[in-house]
Amino acid sequence: MNNFTSNLAILFPLGFSLYIAMRLSDGQVDGRGRGWARALVYTIASMAVSMSIAGVLFRAGLISLIWLFVAAGLSLVFWIKSRGINRSLMLHSFASLESNVAREQMAIEFQKRNGWFVGARAARFSKALEAGLKWPQAMEKVGIAKTTSEIFSCRCLAEFGPDFGKTVSPLLEPLRIQAETDRLVARLAMFPWFFKGFVLVALTVVWVAPTLGSIFSEFELELPPTLRSFIEIGEMAPLAILFAGIFLLILLASMCVALVWTFPSLLALWPMRWFASPYYRAIGLTSLAMAIRREPDAARACNLAAELLPVHYLSRNLRESTTLIMQGVPPERAIAAAGILKYDEAEVLASSIKTQSFPWALEQLAVSAVERMLRLYSIGIQLMVVFAVLFFAIVFGWLAIGVIEVLSIMIQKLALDL
Repeated sequence: MNNFTSNLAILFPLGFSLYIAMRLSDGQVDGRGRGWARALVYTIASMAVSMSIAGVLFRAGLISLIWLFVAAGLSLVFWIKSRGINRSLMLHSFASLESNVAREQMAIEFQKRNGWFVGARAARFSKALEAGLKWPQAMEKVGIAKTTSEIFSCRCLAEFGPDFGKTVSPLLEPLRIQAETDRLVARLAMFPWFFKGFVLVALTVVWVAPTLGSIFSEFELELPPTLRSFIEIGEMAPLAILFAGIFLLILLASMCVALVWTFPSLLALWPMRWFASPYYRAIGLTSLAMAIRREPDAARACNLAAELLPVHYLSRNLRESTTLIMQGVPPERAIAAAGILKYDEAEVLASSIKTQSFPWALEQLAVSAVERMLRLYSIGIQLMVVFAVLFFAIVFGWLAIGVIEVLSIMIQKLALDL
């Protein structure tokens, strides 16, 4: 490979100009044409940009190839997130309507005014409604409602109507909980920076310090103690294994954070679900509180809450709680057996189980669970940032002192030789 710029670079302004022109033309009309000519122009523009970037980067070396794959990965992530935004727009639009006729008309408008992704989802949603499915089930089936909070919100809106948003606490609104969870996941984006920092530390220990040591040996000089400590650390096998383990752990955490941020529905899978267990417990408490307001009987309320919950293990446990209640077990203990209430909370709520304050008490427990989760993870993330910055500051500060010592010794040696 050589370092000369490829002639394919001239395709970049052509492809970029075509893309801008097409976007401007799309904005001048009410609906997007989905003909083959428009798709062909977009294909030519994307191919021109891709070929120009690849033509330059493939001639620049291994590092540029790595950056090419990184750029492709980032582009894929942004494309997936943009699809998520379009899906969220469809979700809010369909959920805000009061009749299936209005939803079918809205679906037709989505088909007319949008491209293949939104249009195809809208068409499938319309067909599902025509087949007789309820609108929450149709949204789940076609993939418009995908995350736990979205499915739960749609089911509650269909069951309780607009009263759902009025009675539930603002912190317990499913989309609010999802937004808070997304913020926490976004804060975990610092893991890739930890990964890069550990890469630099590893390069310092494995390559930089030994290279400087060999240069000093050629000049018959003794390496300063500061840099010699890096070489000694690199020669310690247990410490090297520890650093390799931390490196792999941070790499795994970075990959998990990237996957959860890109695909929020992964939070519903084990073991990711374990980290967000207060979030799912809060949804279970909220569904139970809403069900008790509708059905004062504890057994029927548990059945209704199980139908509303999109979390399978909680739904299954609530149905088992119904059986326990029918067998004579106190409702608070049966609900605690489902994993939604803790046993100490059940003892506190035992006196209010037959009063109208019981749903309010469940909501307060849910609010407390969400607030504790947010507070715990926020403090943990802040402490991790502080300790990571302190560690890297010590390591690179120590390295800077060593480099300054090396330069001063070499300058003195050169001055004596002259």
